[in-house]
Amino acid sequence: MEPILPSFRNLTPDILALLTHALATGEKLEMSVITAWAEKLLRFCEINQSRLRRRANEKWGAAAGSQMAMLASFFCDFFLKTNDFRFLNLLLKLADLRWLDLPAKLRARIDSEFERIRHRRTFPS
Repeated sequence: MEPILPSFRNLTPDILALLTHALATGEKLEMSVITAWAEKLLRFCEINQSRLRRRANEKWGAAAGSQMAMLASFFCDFFLKTNDFRFLNLLLKLADLRWLDLPAKLRARIDSEFERIRHRRTFPS
């Protein structure tokens, strides 16, 4: 069986759950695989930001909002693990989308990380 290439097109709820679990536990997937998926999904969301709602609806239908919330949660976890500010930047953009109803707990995590970083005097290299 050929490996599934990282892309939004190939992303399924099961793959997203596996990525999230592997990121949290270090089990089943190497960090390089998780990073490859995170990078591809980040790039897709950045490039398609103006069309993201349509693309998500085409992919997941009625579950688009909840799947995008799960993707945002994965991005948040990835940011916390890697301290890669591109993911926090994307999270802030996703949080501003009116159509994307992120759970309050996730919004609080995003706001908390933003405030923690905003109050630092120096940024990590």
